[in-house]
Amino acid sequence: MATALAGQAERVALDRALTLLDGGASPATIAAALNHDGLKRFDGRRWHATSVLRLLQQVSTERPAPRLGRSPSTRPAVPGEALTIRLHQTEVVLNAVRAMLRVESVEHAVAVLQDTVRLLGGGTVPARSAGSDAIPVDISLGQGDPLLPVAPLQSPTRRVLERLVPGLVEDARRAVDLARQNRRLVSEADTDPLTGLGNRRRLDRVPSLRAED
Repeated sequence: MATALAGQAERVALDRALTLLDGGASPATIAAALNHDGLKRFDGRRWHATSVLRLLQQVSTERPAPRLGRSPSTRPAVPGEALTIRLHQTEVVLNAVRAMLRVESVEHAVAVLQDTVRLLGGGTVPARSAGSDAIPVDISLGQGDPLLPVAPLQSPTRRVLERLVPGLVEDARRAVDLARQNRRLVSEADTDPLTGLGNRRRLDRVPSLRAED
């Protein structure tokens, strides 16, 4: 009986999650809404972004992921396909954000942006070679020539890129700035401010130098 009630509660949570997903909510936002509404998980614990993704995948795991770059004339996605597309987009963006947390250079951040555009179904082209299908958002981060995402006009892929890429570019800029600040702080912490030479902290971090000392 308890198992049946728990399963029914999770079905209610799934219906609520699907409604929120259709409105553009992220997994984290959905989790917060489910917790606020008092909708518990099957095991009675609170929701979080990962558990929401697992919940949503229940209705799409047996459906193949459709191609994102359909032309506007193709048939609209059925609900299961639309959900699969949204889950794929969410996973791609989450992976991009995780990768940006580990960037160490502008080049690394640009590579993350290029991979993300490709995984979302688009491509990239130098601005000097861009045509009408280019999206006017520079993902080069000032490194070399401007680089623009491309996707067919009026296509679902283009709408996705226009919605997601500007925010990802801003996230990438912040990630690069943080990486630079961290390198500067490490350098300052390892250098004596009076002599400009490496201090004891630097010696402790480099065993070979400490042995010579």
